[in-house]
Amino acid sequence: YELIDDYAYACVNLAKLYLEFEKFVWRGRDKASTLDYADLLILTRELVYSMGDEIVDDIVPHQLLVDEFQDISPLQWDILHWFFARCKGGLMVGDEKQSIYWFRGAEVETMRKGEKFATEKGFEPVELAENYRTSKGLLEDRLNKIFSVLFNPSENQYEPRHQELVSRRESAIEPIFEIIPYSPKNCPFKEYQLAARYVLSLLSGEREIFVVDEDSQQARRLHPGDIMVLTRKGDVVFNIIKELRQAGIAAVPLVERGFFDTEEVKTILSLMQFLLNPLENNGALFLLLVSNAFGLKPSEITDKLGINDKSLWMRLKIYAENAQDERFDPLCKAYKILSALIDKVDKLPPDKILDEFLFSYGFITALSATTGDTAFENIMKLLGMVKSASSGGESLSDIVEYLENIAQIGQVGYAKPLKTLDAVRVSTIHSAKGLEAPFVVVVESHGRKDDKVYLCPELEGAVFPKIKKLDNPIFNRAKSISVAKADAEEKRLFYVALTRAKDHLAVICKDNNTYYKWFFENPVKEGVISEQDYQFLDYEDLPPLFEPISEPRPAHIPTYWSLAREPVPSKSLVILSARQAAQIVTGIRFDEEHHYEMEGGSLNWGSLVHQALSLAPFDSAESLKAIAEKIGEKSIYPVLMRFFNSEWHEILSKSDNKKEVQLVLRSGNLVVNGVADVVVFSPPMIWDYKTGGRNPDKELFYKTQVNFYRLALASELGIKPNEVKAYLLYIGDEVESVEVEFDENIMRNLEKMINTNAL
Repeated sequence: YELIDDYAYACVNLAKLYLEFEKFVWRGRDKASTLDYADLLILTRELVYSMGDEIVDDIVPHQLLVDEFQDISPLQWDILHWFFARCKGGLMVGDEKQSIYWFRGAEVETMRKGEKFATEKGFEPVELAENYRTSKGLLEDRLNKIFSVLFNPSENQYEPRHQELVSRRESAIEPIFEIIPYSPKNCPFKEYQLAARYVLSLLSGEREIFVVDEDSQQARRLHPGDIMVLTRKGDVVFNIIKELRQAGIAAVPLVERGFFDTEEVKTILSLMQFLLNPLENNGALFLLLVSNAFGLKPSEITDKLGINDKSLWMRLKIYAENAQDERFDPLCKAYKILSALIDKVDKLPPDKILDEFLFSYGFITALSATTGDTAFENIMKLLGMVKSASSGGESLSDIVEYLENIAQIGQVGYAKPLKTLDAVRVSTIHSAKGLEAPFVVVVESHGRKDDKVYLCPELEGAVFPKIKKLDNPIFNRAKSISVAKADAEEKRLFYVALTRAKDHLAVICKDNNTYYKWFFENPVKEGVISEQDYQFLDYEDLPPLFEPISEPRPAHIPTYWSLAREPVPSKSLVILSARQAAQIVTGIRFDEEHHYEMEGGSLNWGSLVHQALSLAPFDSAESLKAIAEKIGEKSIYPVLMRFFNSEWHEILSKSDNKKEVQLVLRSGNLVVNGVADVVVFSPPMIWDYKTGGRNPDKELFYKTQVNFYRLALASELGIKPNEVKAYLLYIGDEVESVEVEFDENIMRNLEKMINTNAL
């Protein structure tokens, strides 16, 4: 039997080795490096084991601390074992119940080897059983009981030992402990649709759900940001995100992928690809025209531009030049804007072209309008990539090639949402380790089929090796090892998912599958928990999701203008720029074509001044000349010198500040976003540069716009709005400052105008 076991384990390890080889062949290595992480570990092991005694004392620490010990691989343990054997003492911290990184080589057996070694070396074991995350009612009265029958290491050596946890988090809130079972044969919905519908039921207002506020420790109503949805598969994560976004619920994934698949990022990348070669990049232009930026229907493009051997850009050019009334024709509008951007490709760096598209033309609002929860931050993340490359002198062609390469690799995650945003978090269970949420929803995406077992759990989905019909003692033992490891891994993953919850927990699962048995059937059958401890919810009672908008709002019609003609659904997310919000509140509207014209010259002149000021504080008068010459407009030099000699430049030189700061304000279903020229953090201040002359109407408009910035910054910093000073800095013949008083009614007035459609 020992010999069979040896051969069986060898089969499992060979299967694992093959999987790594398959990854290597099909995925290839990162082009930017000749070594991957496994190579570095192998070389490190060779290095430490080849060291002579004369240098050991120089590199071995007296004490060694290893955290997350349950996640180390056998190769990492080889390296750590070498160090532990030579240092005077150390600390290993780990929880075998949370060993879930099998795809990195982590195994429970490795942690147990470490425990055995530590015991032999005289380490003192310390059991940590106190839990400060999960409420007593949820942990001790429910989860402990489920876990007591979940793990059984006496029958499966790869399963972790059960540990009775003690909650140190008292809560007067009765936990929601809910299960939503469904039959795949009878239920018309996919698991991700049920997950989105369940989240909608939590946020619809029909249920009174309370959580403990982290700061005040008082009960408050459930917010979107209190919810975290967990599932095994990354694809399900993005399906849930899509469903939630279409329902108007802010949601953000916590996995490192999907960034280049978002509509907002694909639109901007299409713009850059089009600008590279307008006559050839027909696909990029088409995607750009049908995106939320321009909002055209495919049929509208083909009906008006026709289909012939000319490029799409040439057809658009001919159409626009022959249009009878171009003012209200979205195709003519698109041609006019794109022509202007093409003319600037050789004059402006790539990031400034995108600034022009997003901010000067206002497309930032159109691209954020349907999914403002993360779309705005995704755009800013992409813009940051482009700005970084542009500052290094990279051309548009270089940047597009770089972005296409990293998009192909696919390992770029969504931008992190701002603190001011309240978004549902959706994640794989692996990515959620270490995280927590007041309300956790666990979605069973699929279970392992017993008749389709590979030699190693890592091989699920691989074509080879998969041997089902080989019947001999070695293979049968190898298969049983594989099944045992897979079962144990699934249980540990389930444990990690359930223990992310602080106050409430729900599980959506098939009524005859693994999670249903582990979460409900087995604990009730064993008598450790009562059926009455669960709340059952029929999936048919979940509210329907909102229908997605079939026709995106055209970008040439401002969001606030459409609101005057359409009722605003109570749950839809309304996205406004600070400029649009100021127009609504003040009733002052500037013509788009002339709003940015300055007394010192054209739109370009004012933009160049702003561009130069974004580089402040300046080192010297000489550096100002160099900046003016680099920008290509020497006439701005006197204006910059006036600012250089002002008290405001001195404040900037001595303060902690940021330029061109994106600010987002969230109030209910309303989002206001904008870019402040300067934010000083201590004491908190906002500056907004103005390069034109003073005008009473314009000044009222500017002050209102800055007050929205003030509200957003105060929310971000967690302070009162009147603690943020705000100034308009007029920079022209002289530098003149105007302090902006706080208007405490500004947000209330905006919400009133929108909700009553009285625009």
